[in-house]
Amino acid sequence: MTLAGNATAGAAGGDGIGAALGDPQACAQAEDYHACTLREEARRVGESKAPVKRDGPQLCVRPSAGAPVCYRDITLEQSEETYAIHRFRGVLPNLPLAVIDITRHEAGAIELVSLRTGARTELSGIAALALSPDGRHLAAASADLEAGYFPNDLAIYRIDGDALSEAFRVAPDDWGPASPRWQDANTLRITESTDEGAVHVYRRHATGWREQ
Repeated sequence: MTLAGNATAGAAGGDGIGAALGDPQACAQAEDYHACTLREEARRVGESKAPVKRDGPQLCVRPSAGAPVCYRDITLEQSEETYAIHRFRGVLPNLPLAVIDITRHEAGAIELVSLRTGARTELSGIAALALSPDGRHLAAASADLEAGYFPNDLAIYRIDGDALSEAFRVAPDDWGPASPRWQDANTLRITESTDEGAVHVYRRHATGWREQ
Protein backbone atom coordinates (compact mmCIF):
# COMPACT_ATOMS: atom_id res chain seq x y z
CA MET A 1 0.00 0.00 0.00
CA THR A 2 1.22 3.52 -0.79
CA LEU A 3 2.15 5.58 2.24
CA ALA A 4 0.38 8.91 2.65
CA GLY A 5 -1.47 8.45 -0.59
CA ASN A 6 -5.01 7.77 0.53
CA ALA A 7 -6.66 11.12 -0.09
CA THR A 8 -7.04 11.97 -3.75
CA ALA A 9 -9.05 14.63 -5.47
CA GLY A 10 -12.03 13.81 -7.62
CA ALA A 11 -11.95 14.42 -11.34
CA ALA A 12 -11.26 18.03 -12.22
CA GLY A 13 -14.49 19.86 -11.75
CA GLY A 14 -13.62 23.03 -9.91
CA ASP A 15 -13.86 21.56 -6.42
CA GLY A 16 -10.38 22.89 -5.59
CA ILE A 17 -9.40 19.86 -3.54
CA GLY A 18 -6.60 18.85 -5.89
CA ALA A 19 -4.77 22.13 -5.40
CA ALA A 20 -5.35 22.06 -1.65
CA LEU A 21 -4.11 18.50 -1.08
CA GLY A 22 -1.47 18.26 -3.78
CA ASP A 23 -0.38 15.15 -5.66
CA PRO A 24 -0.72 12.00 -3.49
CA GLN A 25 1.84 10.24 -5.69
CA ALA A 26 4.46 13.01 -5.53
CA CYS A 27 6.90 10.69 -3.75
CA ALA A 28 6.07 7.47 -5.61
CA GLN A 29 9.47 7.35 -7.36
CA ALA A 30 11.53 8.80 -4.52
CA GLU A 31 14.60 6.85 -3.44
CA ASP A 32 13.73 7.49 0.22
CA TYR A 33 9.95 7.47 0.19
CA HIS A 34 9.53 8.02 3.93
CA ALA A 35 11.77 11.10 3.94
CA CYS A 36 10.06 12.45 0.84
CA THR A 37 6.60 12.25 2.40
CA LEU A 38 7.88 14.12 5.45
CA ARG A 39 9.25 16.89 3.21
CA GLU A 40 5.94 17.05 1.36
CA GLU A 41 4.10 17.28 4.67
CA ALA A 42 6.33 20.14 5.85
CA ARG A 43 5.71 21.97 2.58
CA ARG A 44 1.93 21.56 2.92
CA VAL A 45 2.01 22.81 6.51
CA GLY A 46 3.90 25.90 5.36
CA GLU A 47 1.62 26.57 2.41
CA SER A 48 -1.61 26.08 4.35
CA LYS A 49 -0.36 27.86 7.50
CA ALA A 50 -2.43 25.30 9.42
CA PRO A 51 -1.87 24.88 13.19
CA VAL A 52 -0.10 21.57 12.64
CA LYS A 53 3.26 20.54 14.07
CA ARG A 54 5.41 17.45 13.78
CA ASP A 55 7.89 16.41 16.46
CA GLY A 56 9.66 13.31 15.22
CA PRO A 57 7.10 10.49 14.99
CA GLN A 58 4.33 12.62 16.53
CA LEU A 59 1.99 14.78 14.45
CA CYS A 60 -0.33 17.20 16.26
CA VAL A 61 -3.21 19.37 15.09
CA ARG A 62 -3.90 22.25 17.48
CA PRO A 63 -7.50 23.49 17.13
CA SER A 64 -8.42 27.02 18.20
CA ALA A 65 -10.90 25.80 20.84
CA GLY A 66 -10.10 22.31 22.01
CA ALA A 67 -7.37 19.93 23.05
CA PRO A 68 -4.62 19.04 20.56
CA VAL A 69 -5.31 16.04 18.34
CA CYS A 70 -2.11 14.00 18.12
CA TYR A 71 -1.05 10.97 16.11
CA ARG A 72 2.07 8.86 16.60
CA ASP A 73 3.76 6.93 13.82
CA ILE A 74 4.58 3.28 14.47
CA THR A 75 6.93 1.71 11.95
CA LEU A 76 6.87 -1.89 10.72
CA GLU A 77 10.12 -2.45 12.59
CA GLN A 78 8.40 -1.43 15.81
CA SER A 79 5.20 -3.41 15.30
CA GLU A 80 3.68 -4.95 12.20
CA GLU A 81 0.37 -5.41 14.01
CA THR A 82 -0.07 -1.77 15.09
CA TYR A 83 1.85 -0.18 12.19
CA ALA A 84 0.50 3.29 11.40
CA ILE A 85 1.92 6.22 9.46
CA HIS A 86 0.22 9.63 9.57
CA ARG A 87 0.70 12.54 7.19
CA PHE A 88 -0.93 15.97 7.05
CA ARG A 89 -2.19 16.50 3.50
CA GLY A 90 -3.71 19.98 3.68
CA VAL A 91 -6.92 21.82 4.53
CA LEU A 92 -10.18 21.47 2.59
CA PRO A 93 -10.95 24.57 0.49
CA ASN A 94 -12.83 27.23 2.47
CA LEU A 95 -13.48 24.77 5.31
CA PRO A 96 -11.66 24.54 8.67
CA LEU A 97 -10.97 20.83 8.22
CA ALA A 98 -7.46 19.37 8.16
CA VAL A 99 -6.92 16.21 6.12
CA ILE A 100 -4.80 13.50 7.75
CA ASP A 101 -3.73 10.43 5.77
CA ILE A 102 -3.48 7.26 7.87
CA THR A 103 -1.69 4.22 6.48
CA ARG A 104 -2.04 0.97 8.39
CA HIS A 105 -0.92 -2.58 7.62
CA GLU A 106 -3.03 -3.64 4.61
CA ALA A 107 -5.50 -0.84 5.34
CA GLY A 108 -5.83 2.89 5.44
CA ALA A 109 -8.10 5.83 6.07
CA ILE A 110 -8.47 9.57 5.91
CA GLU A 111 -9.36 11.57 8.98
CA LEU A 112 -10.81 15.08 8.84
CA VAL A 113 -10.00 17.17 11.92
CA SER A 114 -11.87 20.35 12.80
CA LEU A 115 -9.39 23.21 13.21
CA ARG A 116 -11.90 24.81 15.57
CA THR A 117 -12.96 22.02 17.95
CA GLY A 118 -10.68 19.09 17.15
CA ALA A 119 -13.65 16.87 16.28
CA ARG A 120 -12.61 14.00 14.00
CA THR A 121 -14.40 12.23 11.16
CA GLU A 122 -12.80 9.08 9.72
CA LEU A 123 -13.32 8.15 6.08
CA SER A 124 -12.23 4.52 5.70
CA GLY A 125 -10.39 3.28 2.67
CA ILE A 126 -8.53 4.91 -0.19
CA ALA A 127 -11.01 7.71 -0.63
CA ALA A 128 -11.24 10.03 -3.62
CA LEU A 129 -12.77 13.27 -2.38
CA ALA A 130 -14.92 15.84 -4.17
CA LEU A 131 -16.44 18.96 -2.64
CA SER A 132 -19.77 20.19 -4.02
CA PRO A 133 -19.79 23.62 -5.73
CA ASP A 134 -21.76 25.18 -2.87
CA GLY A 135 -19.44 23.65 -0.24
CA ARG A 136 -22.34 21.90 1.50
CA HIS A 137 -21.53 18.26 0.64
CA LEU A 138 -18.40 16.13 0.45
CA ALA A 139 -18.31 12.94 -1.62
CA ALA A 140 -15.87 10.16 -0.67
CA ALA A 141 -15.41 7.17 -2.97
CA SER A 142 -13.48 4.00 -2.09
CA ALA A 143 -13.04 1.20 -4.62
CA ASP A 144 -11.86 -2.27 -3.59
CA LEU A 145 -13.71 -5.12 -5.27
CA GLU A 146 -10.94 -7.72 -5.13
CA ALA A 147 -8.55 -7.52 -2.17
CA GLY A 148 -11.12 -6.62 0.46
CA TYR A 149 -8.70 -4.46 2.45
CA PHE A 150 -10.89 -1.37 2.15
CA PRO A 151 -14.60 -0.61 1.94
CA ASN A 152 -16.07 -0.58 -1.55
CA ASP A 153 -18.50 2.27 -1.22
CA LEU A 154 -19.57 5.81 -1.96
CA ALA A 155 -20.53 8.17 0.86
CA ILE A 156 -21.89 11.70 0.74
CA TYR A 157 -21.46 13.84 3.84
CA ARG A 158 -23.44 16.94 4.74
CA ILE A 159 -21.24 19.82 5.86
CA ASP A 160 -22.44 22.21 8.55
CA GLY A 161 -19.63 24.62 9.37
CA ASP A 162 -16.85 22.28 10.46
CA ALA A 163 -19.13 19.34 11.30
CA LEU A 164 -19.85 16.42 8.97
CA SER A 165 -22.81 14.05 9.05
CA GLU A 166 -23.45 11.15 6.70
CA ALA A 167 -26.28 11.93 4.28
CA PHE A 168 -26.00 8.92 1.97
CA ARG A 169 -24.00 5.72 1.50
CA VAL A 170 -24.10 2.94 -1.07
CA ALA A 171 -21.90 -0.18 -1.18
CA PRO A 172 -22.23 -1.84 -4.61
CA ASP A 173 -21.09 -5.45 -4.92
CA ASP A 174 -20.48 -5.45 -8.67
CA TRP A 175 -18.59 -2.20 -9.33
CA GLY A 176 -16.07 0.00 -7.57
CA PRO A 177 -16.80 3.69 -6.98
CA ALA A 178 -13.99 5.97 -8.16
CA SER A 179 -13.40 9.51 -9.44
CA PRO A 180 -16.37 11.46 -8.05
CA ARG A 181 -17.24 14.68 -9.84
CA TRP A 182 -19.98 17.17 -9.04
CA GLN A 183 -22.10 18.21 -12.02
CA ASP A 184 -23.84 20.79 -9.84
CA ALA A 185 -24.63 21.25 -6.14
CA ASN A 186 -27.27 18.51 -6.24
CA THR A 187 -25.83 16.06 -8.78
CA LEU A 188 -22.82 13.75 -8.35
CA ARG A 189 -21.28 11.72 -11.17
CA ILE A 190 -19.22 8.73 -10.08
CA THR A 191 -17.04 6.71 -12.45
CA GLU A 192 -16.53 2.96 -12.07
CA SER A 193 -12.99 1.72 -11.43
CA THR A 194 -13.04 -0.39 -14.60
CA ASP A 195 -11.53 -0.09 -18.07
CA GLU A 196 -14.94 0.83 -19.42
CA GLY A 197 -15.39 3.54 -16.80
CA ALA A 198 -19.19 3.56 -16.75
CA VAL A 199 -20.71 6.57 -15.00
CA HIS A 200 -23.38 6.48 -12.28
CA VAL A 201 -25.35 9.62 -11.45
CA TYR A 202 -26.74 10.37 -7.99
CA ARG A 203 -29.07 13.29 -7.40
CA ARG A 204 -30.39 14.91 -4.26
CA HIS A 205 -34.19 15.00 -3.97
CA ALA A 206 -36.49 16.23 -1.22
CA THR A 207 -36.48 12.72 0.26
CA GLY A 208 -32.72 12.18 -0.02
CA TRP A 209 -30.10 10.96 -2.49
CA ARG A 210 -30.78 8.29 -5.09
CA GLU A 211 -29.33 7.01 -8.35
CA GLN A 212 -30.83 8.31 -11.56
